[in-house]
Amino acid sequence: MFPDQAFNLVWTVKNTGTTTWNTRYQVRYFLTDTTLRFGSADIKFPKDVKPNESVDLTLSMKAPNRAGEYNTVWVLTNADGANFYTLYLKIRVGGSTPTASPTATANPTSTETPIVTPNP
Repeated sequence: MFPDQAFNLVWTVKNTGTTTWNTRYQVRYFLTDTTLRFGSADIKFPKDVKPNESVDLTLSMKAPNRAGEYNTVWVLTNADGANFYTLYLKIRVGGSTPTASPTATANPTSTETPIVTPNP
């Protein structure tokens, strides 16, 4: 990743249990260092997820502005507030942002014949 690069993280999780996950379930940040949230907020599940169904959990994030390797921890939390699964994210941030490189373009050529009018 590049410094300050915006990205979407999508975790696809499958309900392998016997209880339906409802929209009161959520993905929550689990560490004390809030800089490792990468600008994202906790989110609720977007739909009910029955046993053997999957759901995409999308977090909008932004990479740190300094190069390095970053590890963060999130948890799935049920409607009663109990954590029941841990999710990990590890990203590497390079030292510079991408820059646009110039693109060579050919000079336009005219296919028309110029009309010359003499001065009287």
